[in-house]
Amino acid sequence: MLSRYTGTMLVTLEHLQGSRQGQTQQNTKQTKNDYISFNRKEISMIVSLYSMCVAKGIWRDYALDLTKQMAAFSMFRHTHENPLAMIIKLPANTASGFVYEAIYERKCLSRSAFLEQAIATLSEKVGL
Repeated sequence: MLSRYTGTMLVTLEHLQGSRQGQTQQNTKQTKNDYISFNRKEISMIVSLYSMCVAKGIWRDYALDLTKQMAAFSMFRHTHENPLAMIIKLPANTASGFVYEAIYERKCLSRSAFLEQAIATLSEKVGL
């Protein structure tokens, strides 16, 4: 059985590729959709903010956590510390179906249905 480390969890390649061990394609899709994740555009926007802060020496490390309850992109000054900042995606009853929180030093700065607003609030706080 082949496996790959994907940041916060160990995932077997059979699980990612489908029905190699008798799982149906429908079951794989259902399991995959249970987790909340960032799409490509959202990751691009968050990584853009992260890279600007790395260039200024504010942050040096990050973590991406995907669970059934939320998706979180955490930014760290040092690897062994608590995150300085986080962008969290939570399910909500909005048009997009999600709400985004910008957290800095364990305080919620903004809660919005738009990722752009959460990123703008966070970038103001770090001085960009």
